[in-house]
Parts: sequence; structure tokens; C-alpha cells
Amino acid sequence: KDHRECMDSISQIIRTHMWEKGKWSNNDYRRYTVNWFERVIDTGKGDIAVQTDFSFFHTPSLIKSNPVDVIFTLIYHVFERRLRENDGMIRNSIAPVYELHDEKARKERFYEMSEKTVLHYLNVIRDLELIDFTEFSKKQTNHFKQATTGAINKISREMEAAGSNIS
Repeated sequence: KDHRECMDSISQIIRTHMWEKGKWSNNDYRRYTVNWFERVIDTGKGDIAVQTDFSFFHTPSLIKSNPVDVIFTLIYHVFERRLRENDGMIRNSIAPVYELHDEKARKERFYEMSEKTVLHYLNVIRDLELIDFTEFSKKQTNHFKQATTGAINKISREMEAAGSNIS
């Protein structure tokens, strides 16, 4: 009848599938968590139903990780999935950058784009109150800063590699 009923039904179908599936692999947890986060991004709502026992974002131990690293694991997997979309926004924005003849300018542009990508996803996480970053310990905050830089560099390299495959 309405959007909410549809979303509730989807959650019920997913739960039924999870119960029937049995033991999950890391790929299953990744797929489930990325699908959930993409729905969060697409709807702009942080209250999308999620089974926290199957989401590595909510239960980092599922993939033998920690609360900081799962943030960037999730961001990278969502980026990677969207990068594979042939007519997606990411691919469309990469193509013209790769045509720049100056390699340094091209690398700088990919870095800027990856920085915007990572910050966009971090803002979604913060704005929809999926994580309260102010509750991080000093050690977690330092790790978060390092992981942010690492994610930006990794995504930048992926953009550059994808750009060479587009042209």
C-alpha cells in the first residue's frame, strides 16, 4: 500500500532468507551490510531495518575487524560496487579526468574526487546518526584519521585504474 509497508516486507523476506541460509561467509556479511547501507544512502534514512547480528558494520567481529576499520571497509565496498556500474555517476565522472594529458593533474583530480567520495559517505554516517564519532577514544580517533587517509588513497588508485580501462 505504501513505501513503509514495502520496506517492512523486504526486511521480513531478508530475515526469512537469513534463517534458511545457515552459516554465513564473509561475502554474505559483506553483501548484506553493503545492501543495507546502499538503502540508507538512497533513502536518506538511518532507520532502515537491519539485523545487527548479520551486519559487519554493527558487529565488526563478524569479519574479524574493529569499529573504525569497518566504516572504511563499508565505504570501500559501496564505492567498488558503484564503480562497476557502467553508466553510473562514478564512471561518468572518471572518464573526462582520465583524458587529462598531465599525469600530475590527473592524479590530483582523482585524489580530490576520492576525498569527496569518502567524506560524502562519512557525512551520511554522521548525519543519519549511524555512529557517534564523538564517542571515539583518542586511540580510535587517531586510527580513524589514518584510515581516512588510507581510504582516500585506495579509492583514488581505484579511480585511476578504472579510468584507464574506460578510455
